[in-house]
Amino acid sequence: MALTKLNNQSLSAVTSAGLPIKAGSIIQVKHTSPTAQTNSFTASTWTDATGFSIDITPSSASSKFLILASAGTLHNNNQYIGYRIYRDDSAIVQLNWSYNNVNNAWSDSSQCALSAVDEPSTTSQVNYKVQVYALANSSQFYFNYGGNGSTAGGFTVMEIAG
Repeated sequence: MALTKLNNQSLSAVTSAGLPIKAGSIIQVKHTSPTAQTNSFTASTWTDATGFSIDITPSSASSKFLILASAGTLHNNNQYIGYRIYRDDSAIVQLNWSYNNVNNAWSDSSQCALSAVDEPSTTSQVNYKVQVYALANSSQFYFNYGGNGSTAGGFTVMEIAG
């Protein structure tokens, strides 16, 4: 026998708005796969990574957000490199500094992977983004570098019911 009703409503009348949302449920997911490299920096200044920005409006003030970012990098003669996830006007998480040998030309490439859980406690739109930092010679640092002109990054924000 086939199920034709749920809570005395026909199945065609049941919508997701009528279903309960349990704590820990994923409510919404936003993702971007940036296609551009970021390689224009001012030394010793946090710079927004091109394409690594997502606006999202929380469904509830008790929601949590899981933020995931990854990108390849290539650097030459930069010394210290830093990465962080930023929400509106606050750093959420900052990756420990990586040190690069300034005496070896184009000697360093890496995979940047960041993750964070944030609780903005609002129902107003928030903006999450990735920022990068290069201490010296910043014109020779490529974020979201995939080799041979390709890019290989991703940025995901998931809202989780509180």
